[in-house]
Amino acid sequence: MTEITNSEAAVLGILAEKPRYGYEIEKVIEKRRMRYWTEIGLSSIYYVLNRLEKSGLVKSKRVESPDGKPARKTYSMTETGNEMIRRKVKQLLSTHVRAISPFDLGIAYSRALGKKELRGCLESYLDSLEKHLVRLNELHESAVKAGRPFPMIARYERHIEMTAAEKRWINNFMEKV
Repeated sequence: MTEITNSEAAVLGILAEKPRYGYEIEKVIEKRRMRYWTEIGLSSIYYVLNRLEKSGLVKSKRVESPDGKPARKTYSMTETGNEMIRRKVKQLLSTHVRAISPFDLGIAYSRALGKKELRGCLESYLDSLEKHLVRLNELHESAVKAGRPFPMIARYERHIEMTAAEKRWINNFMEKV
């Protein structure tokens, strides 16, 4: 496997911490609110695990449950998996990837609207940005209070700054319209 997807990297990153079974991976994703900032879907976890196992990046074994429940398939990283996640993280942190936003398509064809209609749309967008910013600040505050790891807190701070910058840009754009 020469390249892994972001979904595969998300699962590998979780398994790099310790071996886990599929449902436990799902709980980690939920607890960390990873669907807020990753592309990992609920239905894709086992698909991703199977791909990673077939590629030799993770291995699995059946582990008997101490409480009499059925045995669970537990996944752990292989050396190749450890190297692959290191390589992927280095690539993710070293290379800018152009973000594609449907908002840009709207801006490109905004002349289809009258000035009043465009202004109304932009005010609605600003309102949605403000709600998003409130939610980000809540998540950030919660992470700080819970003593979450610095990378998690920094991720929220990055999104807060990006959202604030977008609000400034929209306000400037509205002045020009």
